[in-house]
Amino acid sequence: MNLLQLVYHIHWLRAKSVKDCWEEEEELVISEFQWAISFFRFRAKEWHKIQMGSSAIGAPGVWCYAARQRMMYLRLAKHAKHKWQAMNATDNQFVREKDL
Repeated sequence: MNLLQLVYHIHWLRAKSVKDCWEEEEELVISEFQWAISFFRFRAKEWHKIQMGSSAIGAPGVWCYAARQRMMYLRLAKHAKHKWQAMNATDNQFVREKDL
């Protein structure tokens, strides 16, 4: 292998490394979006359980607070989902609807 081939080989390896880093970053961003939406939905369900439990024991203040928290997390999940869809309006191949 002569010097020029070695230079091309090193350049190719660097370019491949950069490409691989960006692919990994893309995977991480997709996973983080999915995780955030799932977390917001989970917290909404938890607050819904608290809301239902407080109505059973007759605690209207707790019921109101739990309802407010539940709606906040549902709005956060909806907002994150819409942001994700807006970012991927032309290319939604990475996230299936059921994953959100």
